[in-house]
Amino acid sequence: MELEQCNDLYSMLEFSLDVCEQIQGTGIPENWNGLSLGKVVSMDAKDSVFYDGDEIRFDLNFGTLVEAKNAGISADNRWRYGTIEFRIDKYFKEIGAQAEVKIESPFCSSTEDDHLFTGDLLLTRISSNAVKIEIKSLKIFDGAEAEVEFDGFLEYNCLTTSNVTKVWGNDFQITGNIAVKAFTDDNAIETSAQYNIVTPLLRKLEAGCNNSPISGSIQCGFLDDALSAKVEFDPFENQACDNFVRISKKDGVFDYVIKP
Repeated sequence: MELEQCNDLYSMLEFSLDVCEQIQGTGIPENWNGLSLGKVVSMDAKDSVFYDGDEIRFDLNFGTLVEAKNAGISADNRWRYGTIEFRIDKYFKEIGAQAEVKIESPFCSSTEDDHLFTGDLLLTRISSNAVKIEIKSLKIFDGAEAEVEFDGFLEYNCLTTSNVTKVWGNDFQITGNIAVKAFTDDNAIETSAQYNIVTPLLRKLEAGCNNSPISGSIQCGFLDDALSAKVEFDPFENQACDNFVRISKKDGVFDYVIKP
């Protein structure tokens, strides 16, 4: 799995969290914040209020790739198109609130316009400033149909309160672990790995910084130990928004700049 695909995963999770954080005590907001929602989006509300005693349900439709290209990338530097479904059981600021995110038809949330997602997420509010995100067979695939599948969980802990109505503009500390499988074109498993966050990742969600974590480290374990590696996002300990990482493997140490 490429580090760029990890960043696509971050973008999908943070976009979903951004939508949930904008839910109001009464239900679906009248207006959505446009940073991560892009320039082409419509909503189909199946159940828009909590007054009736059950969950709210809605689809967000970002149109086609052609419409996305005509409108340009969103403010967080991502292409988004396709449809995504949200089911939220109560006001998402309330501890214990849960949001199901279902991607049944391919949905793009990437710097690459042909990187598409399918699968499910479950977001659970565990404290006033923290959300656990369970990743359930979330797949990303490209135009050639090669797939990478993610399972596991990440916990997003907000470190700032610059804007309580949205995710963008805040700093987040991330912990957790993810199992990853990469498939060949004929749907055979090519590699499998376990990605464990050994030092909490710091994500600074603002222009120029949101492509990759600015600090923290991940241990990537493979059955073939020669492939296993540690990825350090801040080897110089300056928390710079430079997309620079250091990869340590058995056969040496390599420096790498993640593609924007």
